[in-house]
This record gives sequence, C-alpha cells and structure tokens, in this order.
Amino acid sequence: MDIGNYRLKTVPLNIVLQERNNKGNYRDIGFYTTPAQALDALVDREVLGTGLKDLETVTEKQNELYRLIQQLAPSSV
Repeated sequence: MDIGNYRLKTVPLNIVLQERNNKGNYRDIGFYTTPAQALDALVDREVLGTGLKDLETVTEKQNELYRLIQQLAPSSV
C-alpha cells in the first residue's frame, strides 16, 4: 500500500514500513506486527518531521495523516 513517500509491504510475520528516497527506491525504516502499528509509526515519523514548531502545526499534520490513513484503510484506525 503506497502512502505518499512511504509504503507498507508484507513479509512473513511482519509489516514493513518503507520510505522512498529521491532516486525512487525504497528502504526499510520499521518492522511491525500489525498494519495499525505501522500506520501509527508513520504518523509519529511525520509529526516529528514537522520540527514540532508549535502545537497547531503538529495537530494539523496529525489530523491530515489520520484522514489519509482512514481513506486508505478504514478498519486500521
């Protein structure tokens, strides 16, 4: 499942969160046991990427990501 510059990939016993680099290749950035854990990790990663400038910025980014996740996988969140 592609989500922006990220994707979720399944391997035996794990869900892998991957990030696309500027060459278009993906690298593994986390291994999780459920899709929900992988999606939560994606939200955490993106929120931390805001630089935590202020609570409003963080909240907006978090809400944006949760809306996107809900559109892609309604039963995961």
